[in-house]
Amino acid sequence: MLKDLPKTESQKVKLSGKYQIYDGSILKNVEDLIYKDPNETIFTIKLKTIEIAANLSEYWLELYKDNDPIPFLVTKNPVIFQAYSDTTENFNLTPERTLPQRLERYRGDLIIIPKATGIRLVNRLSLEKYLYGVVPNEVSASWPVNAIKAQILAARTYAYSHLNPDKEFDLYPDQRSQVYGGLSSEFSSVNALVDQTAGEVITYNGKVITALFHSSNGGYIESNSTIYGTTELPYLKAKKDIYDDEAALLLKARGSSSYNVIRWIKEYTASELQEQLKKSGYDVGEVKEVKITKTATTGRAMEVTVTGEKGSKILKYDGAIRKALGLNSSRFTVKVSEKKYETKFVPLNATEQPKIYVITGDGETKEVDKENLNVIGSDEVAMENGGAGYNIVEEIPQKFTFIGQGWGHGLGMSQWGAWAMAQQTKNHPPFDYREIIKYYYTGVKITKIY
Repeated sequence: MLKDLPKTESQKVKLSGKYQIYDGSILKNVEDLIYKDPNETIFTIKLKTIEIAANLSEYWLELYKDNDPIPFLVTKNPVIFQAYSDTTENFNLTPERTLPQRLERYRGDLIIIPKATGIRLVNRLSLEKYLYGVVPNEVSASWPVNAIKAQILAARTYAYSHLNPDKEFDLYPDQRSQVYGGLSSEFSSVNALVDQTAGEVITYNGKVITALFHSSNGGYIESNSTIYGTTELPYLKAKKDIYDDEAALLLKARGSSSYNVIRWIKEYTASELQEQLKKSGYDVGEVKEVKITKTATTGRAMEVTVTGEKGSKILKYDGAIRKALGLNSSRFTVKVSEKKYETKFVPLNATEQPKIYVITGDGETKEVDKENLNVIGSDEVAMENGGAGYNIVEEIPQKFTFIGQGWGHGLGMSQWGAWAMAQQTKNHPPFDYREIIKYYYTGVKITKIY
């Protein structure tokens, strides 16, 4: 899937090369609709809502050629701009927005689907050409060859394991699947490496694995049972990652800004953290405490309890913890500094003090009637608004500092760890991409499936 446009937004498409339009039957070649230079022809797609009964609507597509005021095609079916080949043909997308858009250029077919929420745009192309637009968005094209090849295998395997012909699309174009930028983000050098490894995937016991990867694990590869609470997969086992640590040291020695991304510090004032939590659906009010209440054997936080004036919330597992706290990873420690102190009056008849006990002269503990309690000669008891109570002093943190390692969920391959493995260092010669894959995915093989 490329994107979901809102109902009010139209989409402009410019086609290059030989295309035909298809909406259940081949309509005609695009060339037959063109009366200008093909590279200048722009089609506009709009969503049309048709009310067919009370609270019941149908959603149709209208396609316009160039600046014609009348659509040349109106249909409630999905429309496909179908390329004769995904090697030379491509299309550009330009949403009709007021802000300028970067050039979005893609190989293969464009599938346009009318939805109640708007227009859904799906790009269909071969798996290998899809990788052309993924790999440079996941790792740098300037990285060592074997690090790029390792990323290619992980990306190909992940995509292959998510193919589903029963759905409208197989993959998202962002971190929900893999970052895909299409033809606009390709590098010829990366394309050549994709071609060299064509058809190679990662398998375990003859089956294609779910090849998860991340930027940095902070020194420990994680298990899926730690991150998601699911049954451990044999190829996603937790272990120390010496190469992710090595990458951090290399980046620090070279003065790279990437070091501060994978070995990081994030500070919040109490009010900033309150807003961050509220934005993620955890409204605890003024934050008083953030405590890691459960950790994995690797040291990663599995459960974090956040306490505020409105109560406590428990954040469980990596995704919820990272999102709620706005952190690069769930591998961190937290420090509190700059506390303020507030005096709070607690009435003796308040729900905060449901029972009052006294010790009698005989040493017996006895509950007394708090409504009619009289206290004489006690320095700790205060009087406020005519009622008896007591003052307590509360410590309220003003700054929370999270000190962390890693970026991402920590499952499978560390991209920065692969980067370190693929180059010559004082600790080792460059590793081949097959060795990198087998280090990060326990007990796997590399299989050529086509």
